Amino acid sequence: MKRMTFAQAVDRLRELAQHESQGAWEMGDIALALVPMGADHTNNASEEKLGILAESAGLGQEMLRQRRQVSYRFPEGTRVPSAPWSVYRELLGASAKERERLIKIMRTEEPGTKSGRWTVSAVRERMNLETLSRVPEVVSEAVRGATTEEQGALYQALGQNPQVREAVRQDEKQREADGKTRQSYRQATSPEPLRQIGKRLQALQGHIDLEHGMTVLLSTVRTHLPSLAQDPDLATRSSGLMHQVQQCRAALDQIERVLTTGKASVDADDFLRRLLSEQEHEA
Repeated sequence: MKRMTFAQAVDRLRELAQHESQGAWEMGDIALALVPMGADHTNNASEEKLGILAESAGLGQEMLRQRRQVSYRFPEGTRVPSAPWSVYRELLGASAKERERLIKIMRTEEPGTKSGRWTVSAVRERMNLETLSRVPEVVSEAVRGATTEEQGALYQALGQNPQVREAVRQDEKQREADGKTRQSYRQATSPEPLRQIGKRLQALQGHIDLEHGMTVLLSTVRTHLPSLAQDPDLATRSSGLMHQVQQCRAALDQIERVLTTGKASVDADDFLRRLLSEQEHEA
């Protein structure tokens, strides 16, 4: 991309903004050229620079930030002509390996759509995710380009509609399901050494958390046991604490068995689920 001055960049961004999504790639490329990511992607005052650029061009900073990020993740040479910018925005949440796989698919396979072009829904199918009924790009970009005050007013107005609230709730559930699907896919496709490393890290975190929890328990016992022994109302208050002691003893037995034999005496998930349900019932 040819170099341009700040003033030239502002003028071009204003011009592209009039064409809605058609100039998404160029807008992102301009923002990336004027405000590079930097070696560490963070400490290069990029937010301040991006904010000044967006304000000067009359654009929303979040919109310009996202377009810059898409341009960074997918430089020229990786962009498939038959795939619109919105498809690449969808790919931002995927891992680097998954993005590489999907770009290869878009280059070598037919999308199977009526238009013969790749769409967000077609790509999501290849990602083993449910297809979404997306907001038209022109509407999406208009909202993204609005000021914070305008977006707040729109949010407040839409929030009064029960159907909108339900749609938001369903969207949040879908996002959560998408995250779990991506995680399952990564685990299933990760090389065995990587999965073993993940298991080792998870086990190490378990050791750290359990040791910390027991340290806290021991410290609490040392602090409060003397006063507990002198409590004149101990008899009337002991039943709840006694039940907690029994639960802790059962949990400690489970930990000791795992440490000495490498096996739990019962299914660990079922055991913890029962402990938690008993605590919730008592609350």
